[in-house]
Amino acid sequence: MSSVRILYITSLFTFLLIIASCHSDGTTKDNYETTISPPNSIEQEAPDDVLPAPGAGPQYRANIIQQGGENPWPPIPTTDVMLGSGSDQVHVTYRAYMETAPRETRNNIIKVTIPYNNKVIDLNFGIYTDNVPAGISLVNGMSWCGPNRAASVLVIKSSQDIPPGLYVFNIGLEINGKDYGTIPCTIKVLE
Repeated sequence: MSSVRILYITSLFTFLLIIASCHSDGTTKDNYETTISPPNSIEQEAPDDVLPAPGAGPQYRANIIQQGGENPWPPIPTTDVMLGSGSDQVHVTYRAYMETAPRETRNNIIKVTIPYNNKVIDLNFGIYTDNVPAGISLVNGMSWCGPNRAASVLVIKSSQDIPPGLYVFNIGLEINGKDYGTIPCTIKVLE
């Protein structure tokens, strides 16, 4: 077994142990179901594969650069939004826009951070979806939590016969029993 594969398996095991300690209620609406599965295998590397990063939670493969290594992909762009106000304000980072071909799978890491001055350590974090277009299916790939932060990976699959075009749906966030509303996600299906 190669040292890269051993490192990957060890990192994945550690990551799954961290996931098991999270408080995620897996709230669902529309065609969103909760599962925990490992990221895509190493043989099928893609820029938006999800990999564990110690202390930082899930990261896109394209956004992790090994020391002394070169990254074959441009970074995956993300959008930052603030939801709530005052002591209930949270910082959310996610992919608001992505492109895909029919039958492809894309990952969207939704990260939530609560300012440390709010003195919240454990997060009960769940996501849900609304207005999911036909031809798009969603699965919760994994969840992660750390002090004042949490993340959920939304795995987005497009069907074989989905026509090219723009598809928009909403991702809702529920944190510590409070619904923070929704953020839009746009998928451009290519020909």
